[in-house]
Amino acid sequence: MLAVLSGQYINPELRLHYGALPPSFLPIGSQRFFARQVMLAQAEAVLMTLPEGYSLQESDRQMLERLGVGLLFLPETISLNEAVLEVADRTSAGESLRILFGDTFVDVEPEDLTADDIVVVHDTPLDYPWTYSVETPQGLTFTDHPSDTDNQHVVCGYFKFSDMGALRNAFATGSFAKALTAYSGCRPVALVEAREWYDFGHLAMYYKSRRSLLVARMSNSLDSDGYSIRKRSHDAAKMEAEAHWFENLPNRLKLHAPRFLGRLNEESQAGYEIEYLHFPTLGDLLVFGNHTAHSWRMILNRCFEFLEKCQAVRPDENAPDLSDGYAGGFFENVVVRKTWRRLEAYCKACGLSIDSGISVNGCENVSLRVIAEDILASLPRTRPEHIAFFHGDFFFGNIFFDFSTQRIVTIDPRGHVDTGSPALYGDWRYDLGKMAHSVVGGYDDILAGRSSLHKNTATDWTFRIAFNDMHDALRGHFVESAATRFGIDAAELHAWAALMFLSMLPLHADSPERQEHLLANGIRLHALLKSFE
Repeated sequence: MLAVLSGQYINPELRLHYGALPPSFLPIGSQRFFARQVMLAQAEAVLMTLPEGYSLQESDRQMLERLGVGLLFLPETISLNEAVLEVADRTSAGESLRILFGDTFVDVEPEDLTADDIVVVHDTPLDYPWTYSVETPQGLTFTDHPSDTDNQHVVCGYFKFSDMGALRNAFATGSFAKALTAYSGCRPVALVEAREWYDFGHLAMYYKSRRSLLVARMSNSLDSDGYSIRKRSHDAAKMEAEAHWFENLPNRLKLHAPRFLGRLNEESQAGYEIEYLHFPTLGDLLVFGNHTAHSWRMILNRCFEFLEKCQAVRPDENAPDLSDGYAGGFFENVVVRKTWRRLEAYCKACGLSIDSGISVNGCENVSLRVIAEDILASLPRTRPEHIAFFHGDFFFGNIFFDFSTQRIVTIDPRGHVDTGSPALYGDWRYDLGKMAHSVVGGYDDILAGRSSLHKNTATDWTFRIAFNDMHDALRGHFVESAATRFGIDAAELHAWAALMFLSMLPLHADSPERQEHLLANGIRLHALLKSFE
């Protein structure tokens, strides 16, 4: 059996960033850490310890069930040794027990995963309160007090024990280090050097480990050395527009963007380089975090303050960007034409008629054409007073939050109105709409696989998003603040959110299933929009 010991909450440093979570529930990429940890299982039962009183989200419970992970809730006050004994008591007779700390992941040689009686170790120049192995002439010992000798290694948090009787005797008293020493006195224990060790137990180590794991998974369009990110594309106009946005950031907004490190011009691709950000995205915090409503109000207020700073940056008084023509062009290009072009492209690609309808969650079955027309008719056209410095893709996945300074940092700007022509100014309501499709629409939840779709018939669908417990409070504060700070009512917010889902469908062609979820959500939001009438 593989036991993942995640029975205590993350430390206060990490808790400030992610709320009260067991370490195995920290985010890595678009999933919980435990989804990676169970990869160490060797076709065997997996048992995870969790703190008593921890409230599982239904989506997490379903994921753990799919992964075949059993749960054991233990008192927070239980010691590490006592947790080991608890899982040992649930080990079948004659079965070995492998233990992985909840804040750890290791990469070891495949044959080492099946070896008996091992302790995985690694070397590091850092000095945290870890357990260390020490090889002496008298034999192998373990200690919580590092020395300056060359024959000590950090114990990573992955073990295999073959003798449950010896294990119970060793772990009955003393510290974890003393228990390991006692067990190694009964059984020959081998030290296995990890190829890589990812420690999620301390704030700095968490971000270093997360960076290492994510950098390895980057696509061909992104690469990183852990200090900067280089973004490239064959779409030179798109890269030109984004680079132009960074190069022309007003001084008052520069603290809300990563450092721009220059353009990249290669034979077949264009691009640019920016500072690597280790902060969590708001998408991570929304889907995987466990923050209070108070914390979320603070985070949303920082986003609103950024948008207000952008609103204050206006084109020069006589600039063409303040003309009726520019405002009308923005609405036609970015709102109207883009929506029709992308919706029609999606329908053509999947063989769906734009004049056909789908009922979602029992809503009235009307055609996609009528839905798009309704949404567009609900949005007041852009006027010159709406034109200000804008980001253009201000959703939660593009917004990082620095808890040390309580500021947002944003990436991946749109940077243009007409394709091929960089532009700094647009309708500031579009940025608020992008926020709405995260907060009101649940876009980040869908990306993280937190939605479900059942087709009762070809035109009758049931669609659900597994929002976390904070969703209602978050949505309420967002809608209230949009009205009081920006004069945008709930109906217009829902129209913007619904628009985003209809106009993004071709961008997710890599996953037809996700496209259907996005389409269903756009139809769901349209039904909510109609309820405001």
